[in-house]
Parts: sequence; C-alpha cells; structure tokens
Amino acid sequence: MKTALKMLAVLFILFLLVGSGLPARWEVSRSTVIGAPAGEIHPYLEDFRAWQQWMPWGVERDPSVRTTYSGAERGPGAVTSWTSDKDGPGTMEITASDPAKGVWYDVNLEFGLMKGAFTYEARAAGTTVTWWSAGDNGWNLAGRWMGLLMDGMLGADMEQGLAALQGLFDSD
Repeated sequence: MKTALKMLAVLFILFLLVGSGLPARWEVSRSTVIGAPAGEIHPYLEDFRAWQQWMPWGVERDPSVRTTYSGAERGPGAVTSWTSDKDGPGTMEITASDPAKGVWYDVNLEFGLMKGAFTYEARAAGTTVTWWSAGDNGWNLAGRWMGLLMDGMLGADMEQGLAALQGLFDSD
C-alpha cells in the first residue's frame, strides 16, 4: 500500500512539474480555398443562423443541443447560446466583421474563454478562408495538459466545417 501511495505522489508531482512547463496558450487553425469572392462567403460567417448550413456542431452530432440567438441579427453584437447534454452550455459573440477581411468572435465555455476568427485572403481561384481558434489556460494545469489535445479535438471539426462551407459554393 505504501508503494502505491508513493507512486501516486510521484505521478502527481510529475503532473504538476511537467504541467507548469507546458504552454498556457494554444492555437488551432485550418484553411481551405473556396471558389467565390470573400463578399459572397461572408454572409455565411457573420450570421449565426447561417452557420446551421455548414457548421459541424449541431443536432445531427448531438440531438440534445438547444440553440438560441440574441443581440444583433448578424455581425458585431450577434450572440448565440446553447446547451448540450454532451458538451455543456456556451455562448459565442461576434466581436468584429469585415466583408473583405473576416469575422472575429469570442466563445465562453464552462472551462474558459476562447477567441476565434475566419479570415479571408483573395486568390486567383477564389478565397482562402482560414478558421482560427485560440485560448489561454493561464496557470490551470489541467487546462495546459488539455491544450496539448486541442489541435486533435478541434482540427477535424474545423476541416469538416470548412468542407461543408466550401460545398455551399461548389453546388452553384
């Protein structure tokens, strides 16, 4: 029993020591080229109701999700809130919107705050849309460990969402 307790203590100390050396900030991004100008893509990103057409997080993935909208209809001040048995509650607010540059937003989740954006870069073949998300876990050691997993957790969803967004323009 003493050996097991000693091993647990050593593991806990390692968790603390290694965790305190991990980066507090994490960042994930994915990009795709959409065959349309930024001005045509922008309405799908600055209006949370339009997100239902392409975003990977919805009732198909989690039937318990309940979404509400408040504030502005689109652009800065637009707010969406949700509850979910699987992922918990959250709120997202658009903080900036520019049809030539992109959309920026803040996300408030039970475990902390995140920032995100969709940015546009004109290309001969259309527009490169980059979906970016970042957070800062401060001295939350569990959050710092979780930060190591964020690319794997969010990256696939971002790729799926961008592919669905791209599909809205491929069918034209």
